[in-house]
Amino acid sequence: MTKRAIWISFMLLVSALHLAKAQRDERGTYLALYKKQGPERVKATFLQEAVHYDLRNGMKVLDVGGNDGSLIIPLSTVVDTFEYYLEDMQDKFFFLAPLTADFVRQKINPKLSVKIFTVTGTATTLPVSGVLFDRVFVRETFHHFSDKPSMLQEIKRLMAKDAELKIIEPRNQKEFKNCNLLSSHELISVVTGEGFTYQSNAESPQMYIYTFRLRP
Repeated sequence: MTKRAIWISFMLLVSALHLAKAQRDERGTYLALYKKQGPERVKATFLQEAVHYDLRNGMKVLDVGGNDGSLIIPLSTVVDTFEYYLEDMQDKFFFLAPLTADFVRQKINPKLSVKIFTVTGTATTLPVSGVLFDRVFVRETFHHFSDKPSMLQEIKRLMAKDAELKIIEPRNQKEFKNCNLLSSHELISVVTGEGFTYQSNAESPQMYIYTFRLRP
């Protein structure tokens, strides 16, 4: 091999390493933002939402459209142990989920013990089988799905008998004016029309937390 070929191969290797590092860079992500805010503020912010999750240790949790796994933070403010299944169409931010768990253990909940499973797929064809979930979360993503009935039917397939579906949507509608946010009445009507029973609608400073169960 000539010196030129060796040099080209070396530069290609360096470029590949830089690309891999860039793809796993947390800058500009929610995790980076939470680290800047400080653990006490992050915990206080998420706890006001998470108290409405009705979680218990050991539960199996499905995060539909969870992207970077940031749901781990509010979950960890109310429980220490859970199984966490992260689903999204793209897996490019999945690497952040274990980093978020590490951040939580270091700064928020040192008792955190979470098993993380990642699943690449669509909400209308969730590629999960052999598992029934105690809690299914659709956090800040319900308004993005065009085929909500098909998504809700897939969620029903994966819910345990006494499971709850938590649909969490932003309260500040001005920031999401182009995202087809539904009113409370519209959202409840869509979900109950697919075989769910409406339980409650709680509020945190940033979010509405809608709770549904399977219809008997």
